[in-house]
Amino acid sequence: SEHNGVKAFLWTPPYGYRQIKVVCRKWSVKAGLLKTTFTATFEQVVN
Repeated sequence: SEHNGVKAFLWTPPYGYRQIKVVCRKWSVKAGLLKTTFTATFEQVVN
């Protein structure tokens, strides 16, 4: 994890038109033979 769950980064939500600042403290990945699935929980950072 590049930001280690502490450094905020900009992300554009699906169907969104504006970037928001988030952190990702929790994520997982499941690699299979035909596909890889990952999940992530983003928390919006409000300055």
